[in-house]
Amino acid sequence: MNVDRIEFVYFDLDDTLLDHQRAEHRALGDVCTEYDEAFAELTEEAVRSAYRDHNSTLWQQYEAGEIDANELERRRFEQLLESLAVTGVQPARVNEHYLNCYAEHWALTKGSRAAFRAVAERYPVGILTNGFADTQRSKLDQFPQLRNRLDALVISAEVGTPKPHSAVFEYAAREADTEPGAILYVGNSLRSDVGGGLQADWQVAWYGGDPSRASDEVFCFEKWDALVRRLGLGDAALEEAA
Repeated sequence: MNVDRIEFVYFDLDDTLLDHQRAEHRALGDVCTEYDEAFAELTEEAVRSAYRDHNSTLWQQYEAGEIDANELERRRFEQLLESLAVTGVQPARVNEHYLNCYAEHWALTKGSRAAFRAVAERYPVGILTNGFADTQRSKLDQFPQLRNRLDALVISAEVGTPKPHSAVFEYAAREADTEPGAILYVGNSLRSDVGGGLQADWQVAWYGGDPSRASDEVFCFEKWDALVRRLGLGDAALEEAA
């Protein structure tokens, strides 16, 4: 990662700035409680495991352009209930309840608030995210400390092409009015964020990444203070991001 070249920093949202996995875990528990009779023969962990399997496959299909966001949202609980032989409940109603509960559990990842603020004080910043547009915008409404600092917001569903496809990165570069090599992308997904960023000739900071895969183009970090330190953003920012 060539810090001297950086002119703009994009962040991923889910499982980078926001703890998506925590919110998902708790929301699925809420679903099991709400529909306790339908799920009576199943443990919460069995439901979570099956959901993750179906959702992961559908997201891969979405990122490959095989299905759109609406179909992803519709099919994930249809497939979950069918695979678990759960009857007597409508997938659309379960999905609606899940999304409402999911929103109640949104939280920032540890240290991300301070790191984001420190980066935003040095560079123009943006968010580049996959996901349902209404959901992602609602998340930012809940965290104005992120939303109000943004110079660019790119939601792939609104662009029409998800990460890791180069088209959405090219669109984001135009929104930032910055050459690709001068953009740093901070994200957690090897395929969507690291792979997509490198394919677009961006620099990449891989949150939670495998240190053995670090390179001149990819900086791997586990805690936000490591990114703050690498960017040389000062001792005060380091303490807050730890």
